[in-house]
Formats: sequence, structure tokens, C-alpha cells
Amino acid sequence: MMAHPHTPWLFVLTAGVLIGTGLSGVTFSVISGVLGRSFPPEKRSMALGISAAAGSFGQFAMLPLTQWLLSHVGWYGALLALAGVGAADGAARGGDGRAARDARARVQAIGAARRWARRSAIAATCC
Repeated sequence: MMAHPHTPWLFVLTAGVLIGTGLSGVTFSVISGVLGRSFPPEKRSMALGISAAAGSFGQFAMLPLTQWLLSHVGWYGALLALAGVGAADGAARGGDGRAARDARARVQAIGAARRWARRSAIAATCC
């Protein structure tokens, strides 16, 4: 939609909606919230640090590619190429759903371990 605007305001509208929607699902605050609940307190700061470093590096690594695309194929070609990169990344991450199932299984295992530890601690203190 950003690559085929008929008027300038349509470009601004589609850019705002698409970028806003994309950022709302993958910003640091969303990822940090998930990681904060998934890791125990003693490991949480390391997980959050690795996540922030990886996200920042990803943004840094895309800049040369984006600049090269803008210089060689123009904004239209750059938008289409970056859309293709995003689609390929999405397909690689969740094409068959295996990564999502693995992540859910890990979260469920962590929750089960925490519940077991709480029950064990309660049983040890009361009996």
C-alpha cells in the first residue's frame, strides 16, 4: 500500500498505519514484558539485556541494506524489497508454527516448574 499511493496523504496514512501496527507488536516493551514473565528474577536482567542488544543490532544491520536499496532501486523498489524481506522473515519464523509451539511449550514448562516449586515450598513449611 505504501508503494502505490495515489495521493501524498494516502502515503502518509498507509505509512502511519503500517508502521504503527508493526511496531505495536514487536517493540521492546512487548518483548520485555514477555521475557520478564518467562525468566526467573536471577536470570531476567541477562535475558532483557540480550534481547535489547539483539534488537538494536537488527536495526543497525538493516540500515546499510536500506540505504543501498534507496540508492540503487529508488524508494519504490526499496519498499517492495523490504516488504519481501519482512515476508520472508515472517515465513521463516512462523511458517509451520513450530517455533510458536516450541515457545508455548517452554512457557508452559516454566509455569509447571514454578507451580511445583511453590507447592513443594508450601508442603515443606507446613509439614
